[in-house]
Amino acid sequence: MQQLPWEEQCVEVIPNGKTEPLTIKNREIFVEACMDYIFKTSIQKPFDEFRRGFFQILDENLMKYFHPQELRDVLIGSNDYDWKMLEQITTYQGYHISHPTIKIFWKVFHKMTLDEKKLFLSFIFGSDRIPVMGMKCLKIRISSCVLTEDDYPEAATCFDTLYLPKYTSPKSLRTKLVTAIKSMKNLNKE
Repeated sequence: MQQLPWEEQCVEVIPNGKTEPLTIKNREIFVEACMDYIFKTSIQKPFDEFRRGFFQILDENLMKYFHPQELRDVLIGSNDYDWKMLEQITTYQGYHISHPTIKIFWKVFHKMTLDEKKLFLSFIFGSDRIPVMGMKCLKIRISSCVLTEDDYPEAATCFDTLYLPKYTSPKSLRTKLVTAIKSMKNLNKE
């Protein structure tokens, strides 16, 4: 019998497959028919729905202008990180660029691992991806707050703001910052 067991039923992938025996002579045709069914026919309806929704968001005519990597970057952002640019575009509220806490922050930040920096982006922006136009398009603000050095930094992702207590020690700032961003990661897993 030339039938494919698929989603709790047997599918005839060859006309009259129910009655035709599978033989050495026709096995190659049967395998090709199975592959065609699995990778084309069985997914056609869900793919058509996905396609319809996708092209409601993105103009189908624009697709021809993008390479796959470019399209991915437009849709979900890039991972072309420029950490010095992030420092340059950051604004401050209640702090200034030469404030001791800010100097400690950037010293600690630049020594963080790539994964920690990506977690930091997620902590502030809700995503570790950056706009296709680059980090210069991000708007990050570091704001002073009523929190003390015993507290953890907080973030307002709606406002792309880091509420940073006035830390006086790089070790304390690193410990508190990394704990805060990793805690956010663990919350997202739950």
